[in-house]
Amino acid sequence: MKVVIIEDEFYAAEALEKMLHKLRPDISVIQKISGVEEGIAYFDTHPEPDLVFSDIQLSDGLAFEIYKKHPIVCPVVFTTAFDQYAIQAFELNSINYILKPIKETDLHRALLKYAAHYEQLPINFEKLRRMLHQPTYKTRFIGKIGQNIQVVPVEDIAFFMSEEGTTFLLTAQGKRLIVDFTLEQLEQILDPQIFFRLNRQLLIHIQSIKKVEPYFKGRLLISLHPEMEKKPVVSQEKARVFKEWLG
Repeated sequence: MKVVIIEDEFYAAEALEKMLHKLRPDISVIQKISGVEEGIAYFDTHPEPDLVFSDIQLSDGLAFEIYKKHPIVCPVVFTTAFDQYAIQAFELNSINYILKPIKETDLHRALLKYAAHYEQLPINFEKLRRMLHQPTYKTRFIGKIGQNIQVVPVEDIAFFMSEEGTTFLLTAQGKRLIVDFTLEQLEQILDPQIFFRLNRQLLIHIQSIKKVEPYFKGRLLISLHPEMEKKPVVSQEKARVFKEWLG
C-alpha cells in the first residue's frame, strides 16, 4: 500500500512512518511533504497514493489549502494536535481524525477502517486484523548480581518481586537478580497470558505455580516454585480474575 505523509515536523513524520511499518509491513511511504506549496506541487505532478496521513497546521498554512487546489480522491487520515478542524476534515474525503500524540491503537483503528472500506479482502480480513495488532512483549531481561550481569530468557523466570523499592527477578532455579524495572513497568512489557500481578509485591509466571488453595474470606493461597518463605495470598477481589487467568 502506497502512503503519503504530510507533516512539517521531521521527527513526527519519521515516528509515524515507523509506526505504520510496524502495524503494516506492506506499507510504502512514497513521499513526506512538509508544507502547503510542496504538497500542491507534488499532487500536481504525481499520481495519488492509496492513503494520505495529513497534519493540518503546516509551516506555511493549513493543509486544507492543498486539497482546495488539488481535490484528491484517495482517503485521508488527518493527524493534528487540535480538534477544532474536525468538521472541515470530514467535509473532505477523510476516513479518520487522530489527535496527537498519535497512539498505536488509534492508528490501528484507522488502518482497519481503510482496509474495511477500500481493500477487497473479505476473506482475509481476520488475518489482516491480527497482522495489524500483534503486540510484542519482552523476551529476555538483564539481571544484576553485584557487578556482574546475566541475560535471562522469559521462559526461565519464575517471578518478579519488589522489596523496599528494588525489583528482583527470581529464576526457576532460584537465582535472584536485580532488574531495572518497576512491577508496573513490567506489567506493560510482559505477555499477560503468561504473567499475572498477584499483589503489590509480586508478578508471577504461570509455570511457577505449584498449588492454589482456598483461604480465609474468599482469598487464595498460592504455592510457588521456587518456594517463598511466606506463601503469597490473592485477595478476595482479585481471586475471580486470577482463576479466569488460570483457565
